[in-house]
Amino acid sequence: MAGLGERGLGVDYGTMWAFALAEGLGFKKTALASEQDRPDVARKRARWKARQGSIDPKRLVLIDETRARTNMAPLRGWAAPGRRLIGRARCGQASISHTRSLSACFSISSISAILSSVIVISIWFKAS
Repeated sequence: MAGLGERGLGVDYGTMWAFALAEGLGFKKTALASEQDRPDVARKRARWKARQGSIDPKRLVLIDETRARTNMAPLRGWAAPGRRLIGRARCGQASISHTRSLSACFSISSISAILSSVIVISIWFKAS
């Protein structure tokens, strides 16, 4: 928008949004790992895709891990007109005790999960 301003055109975000919506443009971005462009990674991905059909699904174990902070304070809120909303939040050194980690293993025959207060570095497993 700065480039348009230099040309003497006064444009704000609302105008740009209205134009994008009128043109049927969406506001969505898909982020892909830049490593996919490397030749060695591209070869390995192609080999993986070619061999996927030969894998027995009964032997697959999928592992997923997610984390959440339990001490996060809301950034916004509602207040009466003319009044400021006051929020309190802890500050200082972050504590790992406020982080919860959920790791789950999925297979065709079972689901198992671990909820912990420390970050799971790695999980070792042997698919049967």
